[in-house]
Amino acid sequence: MSQQSSSFSLLVSPAPPAGHFAAGLAAYNNARYGTAIRAWKPLADLGHVDAQYNLGVMYSNGLGVRQDHQEAARLFRLAADQGDASAQFNLAVRYDNGLGVLQDREAAASLFRLAADQGHTGAQSTIHNPQSTTMTPSTSSDKAQDGTALLIH
Repeated sequence: MSQQSSSFSLLVSPAPPAGHFAAGLAAYNNARYGTAIRAWKPLADLGHVDAQYNLGVMYSNGLGVRQDHQEAARLFRLAADQGDASAQFNLAVRYDNGLGVLQDREAAASLFRLAADQGHTGAQSTIHNPQSTTMTPSTSSDKAQDGTALLIH
């Protein structure tokens, strides 16, 4: 009786180094948007919430990429599903205005509440002043949380 052995090879892509996020941020701050995208895309694909959010901002504003509201919404959704308040707010604004997604005021209200419960000031203002729900990511007064600025974590 011969003994058979079997071996399995597992193909695993190495995770991007932890410094990729910081390198992307430095590139973004120096208006090297293509470099920032290349640094953050692999991180976003691995579920890095800040990379997902920041790429959403870049697609939303057409920085280093063709402006793509659907891709921005997809990226904000990934980050929002992980509990990121700024992503929840940005996605809520998109649902409220039908920007890159079908307009859905109920989904918008739910996301505004989730973000507000985490202390997001733009979402809190929206909940306390329902007439403000027509704002867009580029017209909100809270620049650090409205999709026009990046998270720095």
